[in-house]
Amino acid sequence: MPDQAPPADPNGAMDSSAHSGLTSGVPTGRPADLSPASTSTSIMGARKRAHVLLIGLRGAGKTTVGRSLAQRLGRPFYDLDDLVLRRLEARSVRAVFEREGEAAWRAGEQDALSAFLAAPVALSVLALGGGAPMVPGIADFITKAKAEGRALVVHLQCDPSTAAQRLSRDPGDRTSITGAGLIEELAALYEVRDGRYRALADLSIDANEGEADAVVGRLIEAL
Repeated sequence: MPDQAPPADPNGAMDSSAHSGLTSGVPTGRPADLSPASTSTSIMGARKRAHVLLIGLRGAGKTTVGRSLAQRLGRPFYDLDDLVLRRLEARSVRAVFEREGEAAWRAGEQDALSAFLAAPVALSVLALGGGAPMVPGIADFITKAKAEGRALVVHLQCDPSTAAQRLSRDPGDRTSITGAGLIEELAALYEVRDGRYRALADLSIDANEGEADAVVGRLIEAL
């Protein structure tokens, strides 16, 4: 759930899977690698005047990194899943998928993100669900917000095998989209989604190894 009260008016309302495998603390393993995903945006300028949107595969660590980043920047943190659930008056993502189908969830994501970006809220860190950037309307909202200087998009790059290890320990509030096994599903989603993530991102960070605080520290250095 959001660490702060919801925005004043996104009409009611992170990827819970990101809890697993990334925790605050002393970094272990090799440091995460950072690389600019685009040279068209002034990262330093965007940081000061834009919401930070975290995108990436389910299990990449968007929630854990997002909370830590928000704390470091002195901003509120929100999870798009939570904003959607509030709008739909639903108790869980799984329940929405099972009762109304994926299309209803994606429509809710689009409505919630549109409202969030339009609302006069303080600059925040927002974690998006793994499939959200694949929705054409959501990709359009993100692209428009970037062009207007209202959003800085950070892609947490994570291999399917790493995401599967994390999700096997904590599957979170999600149901299978393809009906395949966890690693098979993540591998298939990675093939379809990774190009979109990279195309939308201003900055891409390797989130396969290292503690959340280490990832956030390197990210802030890059900003």
